[in-house]
Amino acid sequence: MSSADTVTEDMDLVITLREHAARNNAGAGFSFTSDPVCWTECPSTYRMLNRQRRRWQLGLCQCLRKHRGMLLRPRYGIVGMLSLPFHLYIEALGTIVEFLGYLLVPLSFFGGLISPALLVLFILLGLAYGGFLSVGAVLLEEMTYRRYPRPNDLLVLLAYAMLENVGYRQLILFFRVQGILKFLVGSHRWEKVMHDGQSLTSGPAELSPAAVQGSAGK
Repeated sequence: MSSADTVTEDMDLVITLREHAARNNAGAGFSFTSDPVCWTECPSTYRMLNRQRRRWQLGLCQCLRKHRGMLLRPRYGIVGMLSLPFHLYIEALGTIVEFLGYLLVPLSFFGGLISPALLVLFILLGLAYGGFLSVGAVLLEEMTYRRYPRPNDLLVLLAYAMLENVGYRQLILFFRVQGILKFLVGSHRWEKVMHDGQSLTSGPAELSPAAVQGSAGK
């Protein structure tokens, strides 16, 4: 059912199956585990990380366009009414808005259009919002699964959840914008992420929960 017109075949396959089941009143059931164990190897260089996140964003936009007929259609249930709108407005359009904010606010400051106080407020609100989402996700998982028995482990993770919003978030945003630009020019190139095989010699490199958002890409 999935085809070669997207570069995130896993997301495309899942959405296509849900669409097929709804159109044909198949009454199909879909199982989901919120706490899988999956070993994967993270990109070890910025170049490979760029390829990965750029392809994920490109594939997300392709899937949203391909399945746009499901958007806000009650017959497709939570996928059409919640999941796809979220990915469209937050993951796709939200990326553009955030990137423009990083560009326009400093330019407005240097152009004398906004005051230093407003610039500082924008920066603080951006960091607070990103930190709230990251820390909230960590705490929600901990309250649900009690994954970290030692308090120090949780504190370290919370610290990283805050730090990722300074530098790393902006880097990933830059990579994602590249994916949107590739989508706008009609690119269908599947960029391969090269791995160095660390997971085969020194143990797993990353524990990654498989989720539909992750299928926005793999």
